[in-house]
Amino acid sequence: LPGLLAGPLQVSLDSPAPYRVALWLSVLCYLLSFVVLLLTHDQASVVPAAEAEDPTSKDRGAAGADAASIPHRFPYGLVAIMMLILFFRLLGETAVGGFFTVYLDTALRTPTSLIGLATALARLLAVPAALAVPLFIQRFGLARTFLISVIVISAGIAVLSLIETLPAAAVGLLCITAAGTISATSLMLFHQQVVRPEWRTAMSGGVSMAQGI
Repeated sequence: LPGLLAGPLQVSLDSPAPYRVALWLSVLCYLLSFVVLLLTHDQASVVPAAEAEDPTSKDRGAAGADAASIPHRFPYGLVAIMMLILFFRLLGETAVGGFFTVYLDTALRTPTSLIGLATALARLLAVPAALAVPLFIQRFGLARTFLISVIVISAGIAVLSLIETLPAAAVGLLCITAAGTISATSLMLFHQQVVRPEWRTAMSGGVSMAQGI
């Protein structure tokens, strides 16, 4: 996108102007997605015909309702553990996000255009990575998918910090971004499954607080 904007702005890719305009365009995209989200509505769940005709389905539903009505204590331990896991995972990813551009600019003397290209490729790779999450979960399970993604993130950080070349830094960023997308999705699904339905909102709130910190 900055490459397409540089011509109309009559500047080169070494100028910050095309990147600034691209950021403002991303704000407009976020606003558009917010409007689309407001237009969505809840859809009532449809009971399959086989289950509706099954005379024992009502009994199972009543039993599940009785089990769900049993009071349970707030899962302080699980919420705290998930908050710590997310905090330390984001600590590494956020550090890389702030370090990568400065590192390539000051230490490796990389042109701004190449820095933008590496960052754009990493963001682009996050799209197929997100689409591949169900395949990874089906193959390895939620917990193992998250564990593997964290290992890949750690390897990417190691490559980025130990090998002082532009290709190594780009590969490290690609690994961190793709694996970060997979780990975020798998962890979100996992922390919603380890608590009862009535505590899922609290779990999401705790995780969001850890993310903000």
